[in-house]
Amino acid sequence: MSPPRPYDRAPSPEYLKHLRLAGILEPLLSLDKERTGELGLDLHFRRNDEIHVYCGMTRILIAKFLRSRGVRITAHRTYATQACARDLFRTWHVGESGFSRALSTYVHGVKVSARWTKAEGAIQMQWSRVSEPWVPIDREVVLEGQADALAFPRVRAALADLTAIAASNGWAAPAPGATELDQLGVDSCGRLVLIELKDASKSTAGLYYAPFQLLQSIWEWHDAFDAVLDGVQALISARIDAGLTRPVPRLSGDIRAVVGFGRDLRSPKVRRRQGVVLTVVNKHLPSGVSDIEIWEHSGVQLRQVGQAGAGEGGDAG
Repeated sequence: MSPPRPYDRAPSPEYLKHLRLAGILEPLLSLDKERTGELGLDLHFRRNDEIHVYCGMTRILIAKFLRSRGVRITAHRTYATQACARDLFRTWHVGESGFSRALSTYVHGVKVSARWTKAEGAIQMQWSRVSEPWVPIDREVVLEGQADALAFPRVRAALADLTAIAASNGWAAPAPGATELDQLGVDSCGRLVLIELKDASKSTAGLYYAPFQLLQSIWEWHDAFDAVLDGVQALISARIDAGLTRPVPRLSGDIRAVVGFGRDLRSPKVRRRQGVVLTVVNKHLPSGVSDIEIWEHSGVQLRQVGQAGAGEGGDAG
């Protein structure tokens, strides 16, 4: 297998300097507590000294650091052409005034379609505000350069087992998919938490096969962990330094895996099928990774609602 690329989403020291007190980009950090419409905003560092500002499932702003030239503010034309954006979307030079005012005008005036803020968008935002039992550190996570998940024998074995179960019970067949994780977190033991989020109101095969989708990511991260550890730790440190994440333990090298919902609206049929999938998938986890956990976010609090062997099993119907 070819080695994965380093996880290089941490900003440069120069970019962090401009995010601190009195830096040109300091107003960006306040967006983590702002709201547009019904949802809060969610800030994340990206490769090549960018910050992406999310509202639900869409990015409403990208801030690209240009070193001595300042910072370039962009977004998809859906947002950049709105009247409230008129004074914001351009290159701002270090020492220039007016950025905070233009940013505030935009954030409080931008219109975001409900397609991005309802259902999955609302779930993503709820989970971005979790503070216990882990702290979120990233979203839309991909290990670039990593081998296809089916290169791992245990993933292929799980797929074969689930394909046989599906054929004998009349389910939709499982299919390997893209292994982009919805979120990464760090728990109080320093374990890296891999989180796959689903809308539990949708009784689809994608919902009950969610543990298998997560299994593919688990094996990728397990295989790549040593290569990406320093980069992930650098990202965490930068988020703590910028005040976007509260202090957390250093990464221990262990992995914890979670399938999460908004409210747990799984039908009895989906719950039974997902229990079967969980039982199969947990047999194929890497050594040292504990069984996949199932959690819901009610909109008020996070609550564990299942784990294979603890009420999530049942017949295959």
